[in-house]
Amino acid sequence: MAPGCPPNSGHHFLLMIKSVASKAMICLFFLSNNGLCAGVAVMEQSVSGLGYAYSGMTSGGEDISVMFYNPAGLSEYRGMQVVSGGFYVFPRNRFKSDQSADRLNQPLTGGDGANSGQQTLIPSLYAATDLTDRLRFGVGITVPFGLGARYAKTWKGRYEAINSQLRTFDINPVLSYKVNDQISIGFGLNAQNIHLLLSQAIDFGSICIAQIDMQTCSGLGLLPQAADGKTELKADGWSWGYQLGGIVKPLPGLKMGIAFRSKVKHRVDGRSDFNVPENARPLTASGAFQNTPVTAKSNLPARLAFGATYQLNQDWALMTDIAWTQWNQIDNLTIRFENPAQPQSPLDLNFKNTIWVAYGFRYDLNDHWTLRTGFAFDESPVRNPRSRTFRIPDSNRYWLTFGVSYHYNSNFKFDFGYAHIFFQDANIERQSAFGHQISGQIETQIDILSAQLQWTF
Repeated sequence: MAPGCPPNSGHHFLLMIKSVASKAMICLFFLSNNGLCAGVAVMEQSVSGLGYAYSGMTSGGEDISVMFYNPAGLSEYRGMQVVSGGFYVFPRNRFKSDQSADRLNQPLTGGDGANSGQQTLIPSLYAATDLTDRLRFGVGITVPFGLGARYAKTWKGRYEAINSQLRTFDINPVLSYKVNDQISIGFGLNAQNIHLLLSQAIDFGSICIAQIDMQTCSGLGLLPQAADGKTELKADGWSWGYQLGGIVKPLPGLKMGIAFRSKVKHRVDGRSDFNVPENARPLTASGAFQNTPVTAKSNLPARLAFGATYQLNQDWALMTDIAWTQWNQIDNLTIRFENPAQPQSPLDLNFKNTIWVAYGFRYDLNDHWTLRTGFAFDESPVRNPRSRTFRIPDSNRYWLTFGVSYHYNSNFKFDFGYAHIFFQDANIERQSAFGHQISGQIETQIDILSAQLQWTF
């Protein structure tokens, strides 16, 4: 029996997982997320790690939430533990239009969309126990990818996007093995559910002019922006991936880590519903714009990370991480309609691969209090204003973070974190399938407040 592991610890561990996970699943399934790392990735999986901008997570972190970032890090801890945390996100996302025009070169009606960001709660849950003196098992329940952007129904860009929701739910069992005092390795699986909701307006006036002629369409009241319909797609599905990791301690006080998370190939199935104005019904004679089942395929990207933590002295530690994310695996999202009369609907993202770089410090003030701070640069996968979309209005971002821990006793620790994310102002230039043109600038900021409880049995 491993030190600190009571008799029948495996049985108690499973009961504890069942009780706590059932509550976490309720929160996660009804979550609506903003993509908080570049693209649609959600970096917020550890409150203690947030304090130093996740710069120490690949090389071991401070608690078992490290299993999300590097499964080998689980070997750094002993006994049975539960870590439960939450992040409350306050996004501010505003679009300022420079110019816009419909198919007839008339200005697009409506406002600039107000604040499209949605305040969001992101929970996470981890549990781990010893199987032997060298082997540990853990389970994480997290939200590794997410997106949330909701615009006013009548805003200028309604033909591009109204509501965009991507929610993932990830169950992550992990095994870590301590080879010796200097080397640990780890492996994990990711069972991942994805839910997708996309909606936008349809300009049947522009469709009429493209298919018939101006005079006939005018007589039917089918002019650009005068006969708007709507489409809404809902789909979901399950898939899986894996993660690998290692940690080595080459010198006293120095820990170095490497971690790889595989891409996840998703196929989702669902339904697309169309709302067609009465005067536009003749445009559906071909069979298009009818409610129909849909399928979509896309990948969520692989990630490779390196990190190091150096204990400068008894009180101070310095951490750094660098990560590469293969966003070009998400080239486009093509929605295939079961209705053969409905044209396919590709969302071309044209993402590029990106780099994340983070630095942080930790200071142990005394036996009860620990302070943290960090900074990170998070490169955007968006290549240029024309490939930037209103569904993912992403740009390069800079993280400034702070954190504090209170060690109540040997069984309980409380973590608190704050982050402000500065976004570069992002230009956007879009031309819709209906012939609309819209351009302008997107301004984004995000604040994050977080809290976490660590319970050691």
